[in-house]
Amino acid sequence: MKRIVSACLLLFFPLLSALAAAASFTDLQGRPADLLTQTGQGRWTVVMIWAHDCPVCNREVEAWDLFHDAHADTDARVVGLSIDRSPEVARRFVQEHELAFPSLVGSAQAVSRFLRQQTGRGLYGTPTFLLYDPAGKLVGMQVGPLPPDAVEEIMARHETGHETGG
Repeated sequence: MKRIVSACLLLFFPLLSALAAAASFTDLQGRPADLLTQTGQGRWTVVMIWAHDCPVCNREVEAWDLFHDAHADTDARVVGLSIDRSPEVARRFVQEHELAFPSLVGSAQAVSRFLRQQTGRGLYGTPTFLLYDPAGKLVGMQVGPLPPDAVEEIMARHETGHETGG
């Protein structure tokens, strides 16, 4: 009987881990949200991890909003991930910058756990960018500023079959 219970628990732990990861973030209305359901689907996804009081985030976010506007209907999208923990604080940031791309909210600890699961590295600072290919595979991470044209270049290389590791 103990073996059966142990085997069931072993099967159950990955499910608990997946549920914990999915429940770690909320949308701007405070509802649970899963970031990974927004990747793939035949389009590139840039995840911008930001904080409302990050000077670089405040400076760069509008360029990423323009990138999202230019690509959202065709080949790429941006998803924000605020480490501000509070949907209200994140909502004010989104409204202040008039952002069109969706944003989720989580604590710095939850975001760090997510990054560790995805990349093997925790959160080092904001902004941090993750790049997922159209199949939903993580293909890049950048801590610090990242110009949108660098992502457009990666997308163009991928289309022409001249991918490089990164």
